[in-house]
Amino acid sequence: MTSTSFSIGRLLLRIALVSAAVSILMFAHTRSGVAGHNTVSNPYYDASYRDEDILKACTDFRTKGYGRVFARCNDQGNHTRSTSIDLDDLVGNIDGDLTWGETNYSETCRERKDVRFTSNGVYFAMECERVNTGADWKETEINLRDGLKNDAGRLKAK
Repeated sequence: MTSTSFSIGRLLLRIALVSAAVSILMFAHTRSGVAGHNTVSNPYYDASYRDEDILKACTDFRTKGYGRVFARCNDQGNHTRSTSIDLDDLVGNIDGDLTWGETNYSETCRERKDVRFTSNGVYFAMECERVNTGADWKETEINLRDGLKNDAGRLKAK
């Protein structure tokens, strides 16, 4: 074996080790408790819960693109189901506040897309334009538990 092929082999080994380390760090960040495109496990999730409350019946929330929220929710059997819903069809921006019963918040809000959990709900956060007050921006959030339910493993509007 020549010294050149030995050096290339060592280089490839180092690249593989660095790649593995990056993968481990990315996985750890994905499970950190706040998401912007990352999956966040729900600490209030109960695998045996089969009712409508998304705080207890759904986990692994993530966002993708403007408005689409993905999760895994319990169905009526013993299974979890991957599901998603477009919040842009259900939520609007009223002067910097995310509001249920309106639509098209994505036209006046910019990406932040965090999902976080408390004992009171599942919160989705954005920065939204305050059109009526001089077009400044406001950090705002909405409790998904107030407007969404688990319907046999599918996220649905209440």
